[in-house]
Amino acid sequence: MNTPSFFCLDNFTTSDLAQNIQNSSNSLINIYPNPSADFLNINLSNYSNETLEIKLTDFMGKVIYYDKSMYNNSKTINVSNYSKGIYFISISNENNIINQKIIIE
Repeated sequence: MNTPSFFCLDNFTTSDLAQNIQNSSNSLINIYPNPSADFLNINLSNYSNETLEIKLTDFMGKVIYYDKSMYNNSKTINVSNYSKGIYFISISNENNIINQKIIIE
């Protein structure tokens, strides 16, 4: 017998978890060149002497590069050994998360 199932919710609230997530084109971090074949340069001049977490993930969400340390103005990542495709870079500190799509050629 096919009997539909229903449920109801009372008194629930939502919050905007993405309020501090930014696209890097609007932020103070510059990532270039994009697309890249050899090295990815990240200009962090507005976040110098601050601990940042940098994470590069592939299209399936697998973390292929991770580093968390204090940076002074810039960071270079060698991407020459990664397969061609679309990747995502996430740069975060205690207050913000900046995400950008990266293309490796």
